[in-house]
Amino acid sequence: MEKAYSVALVDTENNRHYSARVRINDTTDDHLVIDSGASKTAISSRAASELRLISLGVSSSETAYGLAHDHIAVVDRLTLGNFSASTTTLLYSGQEGEQRSSLLASLLGLDFLTQYRVLMDFPAKQMYLVPAERKSVTVPFSKNTIYSMPFFDVRLTDGKVHMLGLSTNARSMLDKSLTVGWPAVPVELDPSFKAGSRILTSKMDLPTGKLPFGNTDFKMADLHDLKQSLPLLDGIIGEDLLSQCAVRLNFSRKQMTFITPGNVAGTPFVAINAIRIPLVLTDQGYSVRMLVDGKPATFVLSLLHNDTTLNSKALVDSLKPKAVETYIRKDTRARELLLHSLSVGDKQWTEPVVDDDSSSTGSEPNWLGTDFLHRFLATIDFAGQALYLEPDADYKDDLTAHVGIGIRPTLTSDGRIFVAQLSDPSSAKDANIQIDDEILEVNGKLVSKTSMDDISAEFKKPVGTVVTVLIQHNGDPKPRTVKLKIRKTL
Repeated sequence: MEKAYSVALVDTENNRHYSARVRINDTTDDHLVIDSGASKTAISSRAASELRLISLGVSSSETAYGLAHDHIAVVDRLTLGNFSASTTTLLYSGQEGEQRSSLLASLLGLDFLTQYRVLMDFPAKQMYLVPAERKSVTVPFSKNTIYSMPFFDVRLTDGKVHMLGLSTNARSMLDKSLTVGWPAVPVELDPSFKAGSRILTSKMDLPTGKLPFGNTDFKMADLHDLKQSLPLLDGIIGEDLLSQCAVRLNFSRKQMTFITPGNVAGTPFVAINAIRIPLVLTDQGYSVRMLVDGKPATFVLSLLHNDTTLNSKALVDSLKPKAVETYIRKDTRARELLLHSLSVGDKQWTEPVVDDDSSSTGSEPNWLGTDFLHRFLATIDFAGQALYLEPDADYKDDLTAHVGIGIRPTLTSDGRIFVAQLSDPSSAKDANIQIDDEILEVNGKLVSKTSMDDISAEFKKPVGTVVTVLIQHNGDPKPRTVKLKIRKTL
């Protein structure tokens, strides 16, 4: 018989609630109501005060009782009965006094419960926890110049293979054209959610041979209105489906492993030499604390961003970059900064080149992009709210990352390539190439008959190489041919 952990239950309010006594960090006691309606485990503000917990950030968690907990912290140990869990992320209220009893403000949520098969023996007032078998599925992914997010092929219920992307800070989305014949129920979209026009409640049948979410009921937003900016993707696997699992990303080998359930600390899925970085779930996504040239800053983890981006003007103004380069968009100017270091724990990226958008955005957070993550074997544990980074023996620095002619292309849904950004100084700027110019041909390769990756590869040849580009400027009667020398930017 499998190992079962026994936890004594206490009934309260005439058997309306059952709670379990918990010891935190081997020093402080609390009682947690067993609540499958709460996504995250929370303790009372009394216990948090006794433990002198330091808030890692602000997060909200609505529960079945309408309560909200706005602080998040990491504790070393959580003990229930004969069960003990190490390194646990939990919530607590920042209010001095709580509207309801401290008991109902302390909850044992799904982040904990989904790791076990749970048997509730109410007559004996016992809860038995049998650890759920962790399942892992490794799938290959692709990553090109269009998307920084990893994307992969999945066979959906229509019997066809579709390309889905992986996002850490968006809901799951599918093009509504794929839901024909599905038992989908249209639901009015939350006005605060910008993407798409409606949400569909449906069952996504992702085969267990590909992903561990088989036969999952969930709400998915309609991707249709984003097809212009995401022309090749049929959908996105978002944080709603990922919330109970962990994803291990190996950028060198272009493989990712889905692990269910999550909370992978102390399991073979996390190497001994991996560092654990707490993730704080905010309205903008999962955020981490880092040092930028020795100055503390908060970044939101994003697989949608190729480039780590600074949007905090106060942070940018405090830095002394080693070099600066301006790049031009259609309506704005921004900069790239060559800094001294970007670090978290003992993991450091020396001489990083980051985007500076602090003068043009204002309200957006700092983004931690895949240019940082791909240097490591990265495990994003959504259930455990942690990022694990470990050395990647296969990683090789991309020496062409900041070498080129000075343009950033974009691909439209009909397969045309336009200039989206322009570096200054650069060979393209010197040749009077402008934003929205269309690229028709590169080194004799027609854009209409060549993949975006192959076109981009022409711009990443050794420094000094001359690239011949056929450019069409809007309003000009015919295209012109320019010769551009590849050179180092930052």
